[in-house]
Amino acid sequence: MNPERDLEIPEVVPTDPQAQEVVRGWAAGGGLVWALRSGAWEDGESWGIVLADLARHIAYTVHEA
Repeated sequence: MNPERDLEIPEVVPTDPQAQEVVRGWAAGGGLVWALRSGAWEDGESWGIVLADLARHIAYTVHEA
């Protein structure tokens, strides 16, 4: 792992047998590139919750910095 390029995996992930990666994103090629596990949930509404939770996490992280 290159700490200048790669994020650390949160501590809870390796210890949770049901954890699975659902989204990964990079700033590359002059834009954003995403990899999604589109079948993680059967409905689109769940992805809306993921996006809202991500926005909240970003807002709290930026606010704390």
